[in-house]
Amino acid sequence: MLFKYFLFSIFVLSTRLLPIQAAYSCDPAACVAPNCFCASTDPPGNIPIDQVPQFFVLTFDDAIQADSMKAVNALIGGRKNPNGCPITTTYFTQTMYTDFGMVTDWYAAGHEVADHTMTHPNLPGEVEITGNKLALHAFSGIPYKKITGFRAPYLNYSIGMLQTLAKLGFTYDSSITASPGDTYWPYTLDFGVANECWTSICDAAVKLPGFFEFPMYNVLGDNNVEYSMDPMLSGDPEVVEKWLVSNFDRHIQNKKAPFGLYLHPAQLVPQAGRPDPGPQITHYNNFLQYALSKPNVYAVTYSQVLAWMKNPVPASQLKDHPAFKCDVPKLGTEICNGLDDNSNGNIDEGAKQQCNLPTASFSTCYNCPSDIPSPGDPTPKRVSQNRFEVSDSCDLLYWDPIVGKCLCQDMSCAFTDLSSVNGTSTSGNSGSGGSSGSGANGNSTNPGQASNAWKVESESRVAIGVIGVIISLICGTLV
Repeated sequence: MLFKYFLFSIFVLSTRLLPIQAAYSCDPAACVAPNCFCASTDPPGNIPIDQVPQFFVLTFDDAIQADSMKAVNALIGGRKNPNGCPITTTYFTQTMYTDFGMVTDWYAAGHEVADHTMTHPNLPGEVEITGNKLALHAFSGIPYKKITGFRAPYLNYSIGMLQTLAKLGFTYDSSITASPGDTYWPYTLDFGVANECWTSICDAAVKLPGFFEFPMYNVLGDNNVEYSMDPMLSGDPEVVEKWLVSNFDRHIQNKKAPFGLYLHPAQLVPQAGRPDPGPQITHYNNFLQYALSKPNVYAVTYSQVLAWMKNPVPASQLKDHPAFKCDVPKLGTEICNGLDDNSNGNIDEGAKQQCNLPTASFSTCYNCPSDIPSPGDPTPKRVSQNRFEVSDSCDLLYWDPIVGKCLCQDMSCAFTDLSSVNGTSTSGNSGSGGSSGSGANGNSTNPGQASNAWKVESESRVAIGVIGVIISLICGTLV
């Protein structure tokens, strides 16, 4: 087991041994907010540093299913931000092994759903990226324009991938790691990539106006070794908790760049052959309690951070910022939208359909598919036609899929989604009836497969890391 931890450490170290630092240069006179942001350690807005909020971004990767949600909820619990709203997080969601009904619930709770491809390939192409959006819209009801972020599986980003994301209208990528020496606030790629990155990737010639890179801020551990995802796997949880506290303090005592904690929930699910995740969860919770108890610390989504950057206000005014409100629709009658609309303590009771396929089962509010969504067919033909797909003029929170009606009654919830994927719409598969399906709380089958997907990811990182160290040793760059 210690050898596994050693290999994981080697991977993270190696990601810093072979970087090319691009000749990054950004002209502040030509790069003006809110459409352009130079890479900078300084927060935007010229707000006195003691009045700048400290943002905490807690992210999760891979499938959303019953086991992963149990692990996630063990961390976020009933935690709230200083404005009284529940903390929010960003989930980079792959569609394989995902329970689409749970994605609806996650979005309805105020969290962000971001793109992590369909099948978690090593080098994602356009069909994997667009297929994710299409499937999450068709079977979870997530509006296209709300799926604005992306993280590459295994963090294997490329120039072509960044260009594809910008072409498809994504707002940001979060696949590039940042060291303590380049802890920039999120920045647009108008003038290229500023952070350290792999040879041939970090190139000032990659210029994507208005497209954000939201760096993944590494955790600095003992002996100046850096760690990116799942830091508790890198050592004794009690020791790693101290690393997290130290790194968080460094952020909050300097220029307050967002602090990130990046996790795979599958690593926090008990599984044969792996250490008990209980100590990890305990020490993550200890750290979260410490960080979120500090003044003006807000645990929010990536999109909320970017909204603040475009319209920065002092922490004392954040409660009035449009992006940080937490209003919940008061509908009075239960519809299938991931909320307890009639205040009886239950969510979508009797409204979700249960989809039982040969190799997976999941729930949905929007008609079960005849096959598992895949890159070749992200929106398979529906088994039934008794539900209506979310309208482009309504958010899923107000959409009744059983009768096909938007319950938004005033401008406060008005909505127009013009962000279709390559002009593709799945409305042709929308239902035409109004009868409800059988109610069920969906559970994706094969939860171990999602965990195995993470295992493959970890092993791939280790392999890449070992190769990196070997090359570095040959080049004489290991320090």
